Amino acid sequence: TCFCRKVVEMFSEELRILDHNTAEYMVDVMQDEIDALKLRNVGQQETIEGQQETIEGQQETIDSLQEEIAYLKAQLDALKQ
Repeated sequence: TCFCRKVVEMFSEELRILDHNTAEYMVDVMQDEIDALKLRNVGQQETIEGQQETIEGQQETIDSLQEEIAYLKAQLDALKQ
């Protein structure tokens, strides 16, 4: 029985080491996923900022065109009178 006990103890120690290594591997995999998500988030944030700049530029164009339309309407109204 002493031999069996030593075998069980050895097996238990190997399982403990395997569990520890598996846990470390899982943490490494999760960290890689977190890093990839952070990088993706940075890219998406840059995209959003670029789109906001585009929107602002388009809004300036719209504002300018609306001013021009108002000016032209005023000129047209003046010609009608």
